[in-house]
Amino acid sequence: MAAERTQWHSALNDLNLTHTDGRASFVFFDAGYPQTEIAASLRNQGIEIGRAFPPLSNWVRITIGLPEENKAAQEQLRMALSKNLVHAL
Repeated sequence: MAAERTQWHSALNDLNLTHTDGRASFVFFDAGYPQTEIAASLRNQGIEIGRAFPPLSNWVRITIGLPEENKAAQEQLRMALSKNLVHAL
């Protein structure tokens, strides 16, 4: 799990997203967009993420999964943010 968490932190750093430096089974980060929009965008790609944490409306929680699941989630997150797919919903 530690190696996958490190991969997530690296991906979030590459995206210039503020994140916690937690040691739990999930990553928690400021996506810069409402959590509901990120969740919907990822759900459209078959990826379910954690619930919203008001009042941190732009913060997203994603549980660390298997390596292939993490890779897919990171790719979809990158795509959603880079193509502004979040607001296109």
